[in-house]
Amino acid sequence: MNHELLRDIRVEKGVTQEEMAKCLGYKSKSTYCNIELGVTKVSTDVANKIAARLGMNTKQKISVFLPE
Repeated sequence: MNHELLRDIRVEKGVTQEEMAKCLGYKSKSTYCNIELGVTKVSTDVANKIAARLGMNTKQKISVFLPE
């Protein structure tokens, strides 16, 4: 997973970590922050929710979520 690219896309879209956490049903932004830091791995379901919230196109999804 390309954590830096995920963060860059989120920032470019003007979405905060707090907004992402809420969208994913997390109680605090730290849980989402751990995804961007690479501490927490994401399930396919969570990856799809992130991609939908950020309006990612197919190329972005592949670049962010497929293993390097």
